[in-house]
Amino acid sequence: MEAVRNAEFPLLDRISQALDWLGRRWVIVASALALSAVLWVRKRRAEALACLLIIPLEFFTLGLREVIDRDRPILLPQEWTTISPSPGFPSGTTLHAVLFFGFIAYVCHVYLRPGRLRLALQAGLVLMIAIVSYSRIYIGVHWPTDILGAWLYGGVFLWVIIAVCLPLRSRLRGESPPSQSSPIKGEGREGGGGKADFSHL
Repeated sequence: MEAVRNAEFPLLDRISQALDWLGRRWVIVASALALSAVLWVRKRRAEALACLLIIPLEFFTLGLREVIDRDRPILLPQEWTTISPSPGFPSGTTLHAVLFFGFIAYVCHVYLRPGRLRLALQAGLVLMIAIVSYSRIYIGVHWPTDILGAWLYGGVFLWVIIAVCLPLRSRLRGESPPSQSSPIKGEGREGGGGKADFSHL
């Protein structure tokens, strides 16, 4: 933690303050509802419904954080009066980044053709998770193990959401299971060319 804190990245100071809102309760609800609405409009209804699971899963973890009641490090910037003094394990901001950006990466994997653009989008989403995670330690609002805990919970919950999504997709009218037909043109044997088709999102 000292190594991360001693590194000086002026740009990251501003980025960290901008990313802090990700862990707020209204953002958790609003972002999940917005993503679900976009997926529903694009007729990806299984993913739209599964995305709503982000809300109860994250609120469950926020409640669990109160039970664990682990203190945050006493390294909060004095000018950051908006930082909540609530318990810190696991990091709520990091957890939301893992679930939100992780689920978008999953949707990209399912509905975009294999290629450089899909890989770049997924890499960018993973990078966002990494930046959020690093920034929480960098500004001194979480211990490194708070971040590890968020990765653990986020990974398990993301698996749960995907596990719900797969059978749900096969049951909804007008959507076939991935094993029967692919919604991606050119995926599989004919995949290639490195171009992603956004019309399927």
